[in-house]
Amino acid sequence: MKALQFDRFGSPDVIELRDVPQPDPGPGQIRVAVRACGLTPADWHVVDGLLADHLPPLPRGLGLEVAGTVDALGEGVTGVQVGDRVFGPAAFDGPTAGAAEYALMPAWARVPEGVTAEQAAALPMAAETAWRALDDLGVQPGELLLVHGAGTTVGEAAVRFALHRGIRVVATAGPTRADALEETGAQVTA
Repeated sequence: MKALQFDRFGSPDVIELRDVPQPDPGPGQIRVAVRACGLTPADWHVVDGLLADHLPPLPRGLGLEVAGTVDALGEGVTGVQVGDRVFGPAAFDGPTAGAAEYALMPAWARVPEGVTAEQAAALPMAAETAWRALDDLGVQPGELLLVHGAGTTVGEAAVRFALHRGIRVVATAGPTRADALEETGAQVTA
């Protein structure tokens, strides 16, 4: 299969498209035929070596966020079947990750109807960041939360999660995102 991979740290110039073996899912993992992969700042820190002490040795792949179609199930996997559309974090502990024709996933969720693979692949890190921020803040139902920069992926996820938790939301966003945010139930100010 084809995969983006690098065997030395540096600028994005060290990344190459290579032929590599297709990975097999381990216990609790699924393998997906990748339809879209999201690259995040964490990917670039892996490439430049900033996170070298926290990861297995080179060569490495990149692509933390992935959406695709389930292709194979590891031992013990339930609740999903071959052919399902899923998204989530790609396994990042081997020579390949999400920027490949096939990727392993240790956790996943179904892609909702009407959501493209590209949209789904952009969700995992933003959604987790927003969810953890709300947990860390300890905002309770009925309380008021200001989400500054709500027009970003993380900001919109924070707005939606907060509203789902019964938190009142005031959001700041530019004019191109204000209408969509107001439709969620947030009070928007530009």
